[in-house]
Amino acid sequence: MSELRINSDVAERVLGHVIAGVVGIYDRHAYLDEKRDALERWAVRGAEIVGALSDAAAEEARLLDEMLS
Repeated sequence: MSELRINSDVAERVLGHVIAGVVGIYDRHAYLDEKRDALERWAVRGAEIVGALSDAAAEEARLLDEMLS
């Protein structure tokens, strides 16, 4: 998530990690808007990766088909 410029504190909360120390005890903010933004950005990045993989697989299949023809 760092690549997406998501704050590490927000990323930890998105992943369900327990925040240690004073911050974990006293910071009771739910961070819902921040987590929503992080998950939306992460979803877009995941779709980009899957799309790139799908495009590469389609191109590989096309080249293989040409070689076998």
